[in-house]
Amino acid sequence: MARHGLSMSERKYFVPCPLGVEDALEMELKELGANRIGGSPGHRTFFGPKDLGYRACLWLRTAIRVQEQLAQFEARSEQEFYDGVYSLPWEQICGQERTLSVDASVRNAFSKHSKYVGLLCKDAVVDRIRDRMGSRPNVDTQDPDLPLKLTVQEGKVYLYRNLNHKSLHKRGYRPIQVKSPLNEALAAGLLILSAWDRKSTLVDPMCGSGTFLIEAAQLALDLAPGLGQNFAFERFHDFDPIHWASLRQEALDRKRDTHSLPLLLGADRHGGALEIAKKSLAIAGLRGLVSLSQSDLKAFHPEKKAKLVITNPPYGHRIGTDTSDLEATWKDLGDFLRRECGGGVAWILCGNKELTRGLRLRTERRIPVRNGPLDCRFLKYSIRRKEDIGK
Repeated sequence: MARHGLSMSERKYFVPCPLGVEDALEMELKELGANRIGGSPGHRTFFGPKDLGYRACLWLRTAIRVQEQLAQFEARSEQEFYDGVYSLPWEQICGQERTLSVDASVRNAFSKHSKYVGLLCKDAVVDRIRDRMGSRPNVDTQDPDLPLKLTVQEGKVYLYRNLNHKSLHKRGYRPIQVKSPLNEALAAGLLILSAWDRKSTLVDPMCGSGTFLIEAAQLALDLAPGLGQNFAFERFHDFDPIHWASLRQEALDRKRDTHSLPLLLGADRHGGALEIAKKSLAIAGLRGLVSLSQSDLKAFHPEKKAKLVITNPPYGHRIGTDTSDLEATWKDLGDFLRRECGGGVAWILCGNKELTRGLRLRTERRIPVRNGPLDCRFLKYSIRRKEDIGK
């Protein structure tokens, strides 16, 4: 018999995130009041009431999705699987007037075909609702009222409902799709892992379209990344609109005054990237709150010494990158850090360890992360003051 948790005061949630920022996600979950946090690379699980799922969608910066577990059971055959899905109280979860979709993945299961398993799951759901209510819901793969996520592996079945439709990393502030963008959830996670105090000057000397700077501003202002977004749970049978409205109002009330924002400085030699950054800042409601300048590393002199430098330089994988000057770029970055950032800390994302030699700095910490398809390292450097060198 399938075990389900809809009637429980504490529900189980599954939250995927970019590889490498799991610790940052865990910090966020603890701040939200999540219980029994667990997981493995690429995700965290936690327990909490229904409203905690709402809070997670509203506040998590490092998450890709928030999924509420509906059932977990064993199935070694098609019939066992069908019976397990059918046993759930779908008439309480969906209803005949709603639409649904099933996204299935299988590994070492009774069938190796994920689409077939997804169809079998859909059949069990609609059969149950038809038997209990007299008619069946429709399938909508584009914009379903109930987006289900199904995982079957090694005879175990995990069935979730997605609380969000689109990925949570899509904040809505990108005016266009830029070349090789830094994922917003990854950028936020790296900022959290850097232990930035959200009060000190932060500099990105190769800011591109400004993702680090925008995420930093939202962190410093305590601005919920889910404000202004629509979520799948708003169409669920058990949705509580009054409580959701109160959570959104609480988030609006928490937003800090922009006068409290620390100095955030960005530079890039490409004017096109900076134009995208400016448009993104405007869409995010941050127009005029981040200082941007078109400059290469040799000519960039921040108006205030940075306590923290965080940047994602080119390392040979970005579309359109001229690989012939990569080594020179990294040497210039090292020179910039020594010249402008003595006494501060630099965190640099890199997907080519050979290039880091050009910095001529000693790595203090390495955090493995995945930037899209690339295995990278998030590297920490403490920059010595000129007067301390040689002591």
